[in-house]
Amino acid sequence: MKHLWVRRYRTLERWGRSNRAARVLACVLITIAVALALSASMAPAVISSAAHFPHVAPARLAHLLADISAHTLNGPWSLDEESGNYSSWQYAVSYACGDRCVGRARVSAMEAGVPRHGLTARIHSVMLVREQCTSIPMLPWPAFCEKLEIESVVNEDGNGGSWLRETVVVRCACSILPAPAAMCAAPSPNAVYTTRLQSLRSMLSPTSAA
Repeated sequence: MKHLWVRRYRTLERWGRSNRAARVLACVLITIAVALALSASMAPAVISSAAHFPHVAPARLAHLLADISAHTLNGPWSLDEESGNYSSWQYAVSYACGDRCVGRARVSAMEAGVPRHGLTARIHSVMLVREQCTSIPMLPWPAFCEKLEIESVVNEDGNGGSWLRETVVVRCACSILPAPAAMCAAPSPNAVYTTRLQSLRSMLSPTSAA
């Protein structure tokens, strides 16, 4: 009789362990499913557009696009690294963007139209990648990150002015839990482009230059 109870106890014990393992596995699978569903709903938002600057030379417009000071970084920045050669230049900066927020930005600029460079280059390409990550109070993880990518190409218009063609991509990486997702409310690429274009025109206007 004693052996029978021992066998039953061991059977129940094994069943309990397997049941706990099954519950853990189910939780893991549910977590993965939720993460995949949310990541699918957070697909990058993209917009492509063009703007004409009839009174601005391509080199001047490209130089402004490559100047990190001309971009809104929400705080003072410091240079992390820099490199370049005859026709390209890249650098990275870091900055504080608010409470528990750390921002990083990288700018890459390139000139095309060999053998012309500098002020006479035919095409100027500028790539800006900016990422801002905010952590929750008292914990280093998880972080809620907003990533902005702006690819700019400046061409001469044949009359001394410039055409600016840009692609703006906004990505958002949030927690897998729906509740705190509002902490990662990245702006729409259309709003980014509109604000950016207004700022560029303002900085390039004759009155601001004066």
